[in-house]
Amino acid sequence: MRHDDEVVFGKEGGIASIAINRAGSMNAISSDIADALGRCIKEVGKDPVIKAVVISGSGGKAFSAGADIKYISTLKGGAEARKFSEEMHDLFDRIESLEKVVIAAIEGYCLGGGCELAMACDIRIAGNSAVFGQPEVKLGLVPGGGGTYRLQQIVGVGMAKELIFSGRSISAEEAFRIGLVNRVVKAGAALAEAKILAEEICHNSSNAVQLSKKLINTGIRSNGEMEKSSFASCFNGGDAREGIDAFLSKRRPDF
Repeated sequence: MRHDDEVVFGKEGGIASIAINRAGSMNAISSDIADALGRCIKEVGKDPVIKAVVISGSGGKAFSAGADIKYISTLKGGAEARKFSEEMHDLFDRIESLEKVVIAAIEGYCLGGGCELAMACDIRIAGNSAVFGQPEVKLGLVPGGGGTYRLQQIVGVGMAKELIFSGRSISAEEAFRIGLVNRVVKAGAALAEAKILAEEICHNSSNAVQLSKKLINTGIRSNGEMEKSSFASCFNGGDAREGIDAFLSKRRPDF
């Protein structure tokens, strides 16, 4: 087990564990965190012993509350915003296409970029106190890490539109009802449950599992180019700045 740029990475048998270790910031994702996660995924991809990966957030209060708003507030316009969106897309695409099974163990808040990270995983297991949502519109933004197409692939177009347009949060039970998560377990048990499932998967043929993942993904993968451009364009107008400033000032935005 080692710490690397606020990301904890370890291996045990055929299972790798990756945890965002920023409990004080609700495990928010910045460019540095995305880079650190990417290095872990790259290492896992090269290790023939690893058959499954479990991703979690430390502290129990959040899997990840989303992109780091303080970091986003420093982006100086559309070009920098697009670069960050591209970093998120690259990371999540690599997780989605990784030739290993990736399981998200979700406790607490799983919002925005955190929800997009979870959706890039193959399987999602949630503690019953988990909270999900894509609240970007409340900041004058659109999802920037694949949310506009992965969410509809998982829960359907109508529900994806409702959640993204309203920006509302939903409980673990509702997330299970609409198919966003595979299982709901008691709070605090998601990581243990994910590791049990990972162990079960590890007993199967690696080749067959890898081919199955590739075949499933081939039928659902979408191009995120339009989402990256739209996310960047939000920074060329005033709504994103107003939304972000309002969030950081703890006031209601004036759109």
